[in-house]
Amino acid sequence: MTWGDSAFFVAWEDDRTANVRGARITSAGVVQDPGGFAISNTSGTYLPKVAWDGTNYLVVWVESPRGVYGTRVTPSGAVLAPERFLISATATSESPPAIAFGGTDFLVAWSDTAEAATYQERGYGICGARVTAAAEVRDATSINISSAANDQRAPAIAWNGLNYLLAWLDVRNSGTTEVFGVRVSPAGVRPGPGGNQDQYRRIRVEQAGSSLRWIELPRRVAR
Repeated sequence: MTWGDSAFFVAWEDDRTANVRGARITSAGVVQDPGGFAISNTSGTYLPKVAWDGTNYLVVWVESPRGVYGTRVTPSGAVLAPERFLISATATSESPPAIAFGGTDFLVAWSDTAEAATYQERGYGICGARVTAAAEVRDATSINISSAANDQRAPAIAWNGLNYLLAWLDVRNSGTTEVFGVRVSPAGVRPGPGGNQDQYRRIRVEQAGSSLRWIELPRRVAR
């Protein structure tokens, strides 16, 4: 879900029709598209995410058995051509993608086995690609964001006007679930001091009574 020109836009996977659907909702809570409209007519589509670029929405989703796809939707609810374009053929359908607009391009990230030697040995990594407002994929070879041991899943992205920040669930350390993050520049690289790439920063989750607290560790974990 995101806010657009003059309405919220919500996208979901619909079990009734086995596809991705969407609807616009006004700031007063009025559903402009009761029942929603089809965004993808392909069955086996899951876990959609949406972002706004100031002109149109970009909706991305995963498909079974694998692959991440996208399409643009106008503020009036029209699906633009191409109605379904490929962003990655190797994304897993078991984890939702993530998307954010960075002023010029979108950055899409997903959980992927392409960087792993085998699933049993390495698990899932995090990959990404930049997508233009015209639905052109800038990174035909996806950006390798994390290919550590074991699984990295469920990426999230935000934009601060200079760089993207990506964070994800990570079990590289003996199966303990942690959150790792890294910055990615608009050029698709990890910026760092002196031109060096950002190393992964680890955030640990600890149980504090009945609630969870997030602790940023002072050290950095090298790639």
